[in-house]
Amino acid sequence: MKTLSIYLVIIFLFALNKISGQVIIQDPKLLSETSSNGQIAIQGYSGPLGIVVPPPTDPGSIGVVGIGFSGVKGEARAEQGYGVWGRTVKDHGKGVYGFASGSNAEGVYGEATGSLGTGVYGWYHGTTGNAMHGAATGTNVKGVFGVCTNGSTGHGGYFIGGYGTYVSPRLGIQQLQPQYPIHVGTQGGTGNGAHVTGGGTWTNGSSRSFKEHFRTIDSREILAKLASIEILGWDYKKSNEGSHIGPTAEDFYSAFGLGVSDKYISTVDADGVALASIQALYQMIQELQMEISQLKTNDK
Repeated sequence: MKTLSIYLVIIFLFALNKISGQVIIQDPKLLSETSSNGQIAIQGYSGPLGIVVPPPTDPGSIGVVGIGFSGVKGEARAEQGYGVWGRTVKDHGKGVYGFASGSNAEGVYGEATGSLGTGVYGWYHGTTGNAMHGAATGTNVKGVFGVCTNGSTGHGGYFIGGYGTYVSPRLGIQQLQPQYPIHVGTQGGTGNGAHVTGGGTWTNGSSRSFKEHFRTIDSREILAKLASIEILGWDYKKSNEGSHIGPTAEDFYSAFGLGVSDKYISTVDADGVALASIQALYQMIQELQMEISQLKTNDK
């Protein structure tokens, strides 16, 4: 009650002097932990003062500012709590906004170490706003950076709802300098630089330098196995993308043993089987042509 009275006196004095901003110093009780429902550790308001607090109208007004080795730091000690939580309910607002201009700086940085934790979480309700916005202008900076130290169940970044995640002009997956709209890795184990071209075609890494354990195959055996596989027309469950033609992954894996799972077919393997079968057919046609030529010669 005493603390509330002090706050009211401060607000009243600022209002009398028509001061357009306020700074509320941290209350001593915030130094100790509390489990009171609705407790707020730090709350800031920037705008005109009065008996009824109106919405701030100055775009430069800031609710909370932190300057120091760590500008603003939030720590959540409860299950499913938030270290920093931002919300905006106005048009063009930003629930959490971070800006980095220094070397190796992060505009927004979040770290989660607990169960079901979230490194950075943003929620937005409004029109054309951003639940989370990060901007970076320096060298090796990150507009938004999230890391998860619990590798089994956590997420460094988690985005859900709406149109999903928008990335422009390029998305790099374990690739710091993507050269294509989607660019995956740089070496074995990370993707070998597989990518989606500007024209929209998926391109696999297939350089000889990426491969090892080369061995010859029997193309006619491949053709015979391919001929034994049932090729069907089908639709994916819970999808409206239209119909497809092809074998099931179980049949493909049973026939060729390629890949690491009988649930998926790699485009590299499907292409390889098709090309080997074409070679076998070409060889068989060449042999038939030779036989036909020999028969014609014998008839003369």
